[in-house]
Amino acid sequence: MDRWGVVTEEDIPKDSFVCCYVGEIISQREMLRREDLQDHDGVTYMLNLIKGDKWTHMVVDGGNLGNIGRFFNHSCNPNLEPQLASIPCYDRGILCFFSKREIQKGEELVWSYWGGQKYNRYAKAGHGSVVCRCGSPNRKSP
Repeated sequence: MDRWGVVTEEDIPKDSFVCCYVGEIISQREMLRREDLQDHDGVTYMLNLIKGDKWTHMVVDGGNLGNIGRFFNHSCNPNLEPQLASIPCYDRGILCFFSKREIQKGEELVWSYWGGQKYNRYAKAGHGSVVCRCGSPNRKSP
């Protein structure tokens, strides 16, 4: 596990909802401003969410208002699949995590920061790229 992470305390069946990525919705300009103020240790809880023409680009900053989803680490062999969901009376999407397979008690919950199978992309926000330290034999770089 890399610094922070989340390990499940119970088995999670395949295709189960795990949680949403929660945070403050901010502009790209505000994202850049906050990045300049952050420590430059590579830790950020800001995500870019982009989904074709249906939803406009937005940044979700889970740093101060986030939930446990902000502690899910990256893996090139993820057990979580991010999916954008729509909410009635809300003009943007929300990122939800579902289990890609059965996840055993004691496993770390991880997802690929560089894309989901069903949607265009989800990416850690920022000027620089995320350094992959997942250790997976099928490691992929952005």
